Amino acid sequence: MSNSDSSPIKISALVAMPGPVTGMTVATKYIVEFLGANFPMTLLDLSLGYSRRGLYWKIRKFSNGVFGCLRLVQSRIRGSKTLLLAPNASWGLIVTLLHTVVAKLLGMRVLLHHHVYSYCSRKSRLMSLVQGMLGPRDVNLVLNETMGQELQRLYHTKAMARELPYGYLTDSGDGQKRSNRVMKPIVLGHLSNLTIEKGLEEVVESAVTLKNKGSDIKLLLAGGLKGDREKEVFSRGQQLLGSSLEYLGPVYGEAKTQFFDRIDFFLFPSRYANEAQPVVILEALAAGVPVVATPIGCIPGMIQSDFGKLVESAAYPIEAAKFVDDVSSTPGHYAQMSLAASEFSEQFRIRSHKQLAALVECIKS
Repeated sequence: MSNSDSSPIKISALVAMPGPVTGMTVATKYIVEFLGANFPMTLLDLSLGYSRRGLYWKIRKFSNGVFGCLRLVQSRIRGSKTLLLAPNASWGLIVTLLHTVVAKLLGMRVLLHHHVYSYCSRKSRLMSLVQGMLGPRDVNLVLNETMGQELQRLYHTKAMARELPYGYLTDSGDGQKRSNRVMKPIVLGHLSNLTIEKGLEEVVESAVTLKNKGSDIKLLLAGGLKGDREKEVFSRGQQLLGSSLEYLGPVYGEAKTQFFDRIDFFLFPSRYANEAQPVVILEALAAGVPVVATPIGCIPGMIQSDFGKLVESAAYPIEAAKFVDDVSSTPGHYAQMSLAASEFSEQFRIRSHKQLAALVECIKS
């Protein structure tokens, strides 16, 4: 059914913008700006500017979410009929449910922009309630086809699904520039929040395994390092790797580009329950860097054997070290992988931009 109202479609975005900077908030910012360039947009920013743990933080976040309902009512009075939401994980879905209920009571169309995979791999009662509120004109914006299929299988949702992968967050790369790369030493890289869940321990063990085999390696770690256990793993890495371990801290912009230019292989052994479609993997592929990752969330759809490897967490250090050793010992093989990685990334990026254009038409319908 086409939109019979000649007035412009006004959208409200009740979302958290960057602060802290995460893949989810960066993607949200891009979509808000993209939709804002195509429709009148009202941004209702839920960000508190930082992220913490503990009861006090949860109370603050929930209170901010409740206040967001009042702002949503005001936005509806001013003419917004469509609402963009980015569902939270675990207890945060209470806030998403609250916003969905208010939006449907106000007669608004809901666009749920999904960034979390945990409720797609295991049924969530809260997400069940959220999906139960949605109708045929509401939209689940999913990161890949499998995510949409899992939402349908687990929740029998009436909402339509539209693929919207993160390819729009990457630039065109050139894997050809790595065709004559000299890997002396072999540079391994890991960029993330440096936590146990994100695979810090497996990354360090992979580097140690290679060094113990006699390989000339260097490990670059980029990202925030906070927890006690994480600091213990890092200290152990310093003891075993010495000057072969370099800590860069958080990197953004040009510093991130230089990080990917420096590394030969990207290691991403995440066990994070909410892992979906890591932007850092797409950025590595765009730079022509082969990736060794764990098969969780949307990652299996991002890694192919001609430019990377999927490895379960338990076997990661040994299998990742073997992959790096095998590929780096054959320069021609590495060059082929690098080119295949950047070509895959470019196709992923193009498809993502086509789906952005299709989203605009979907909203207009």
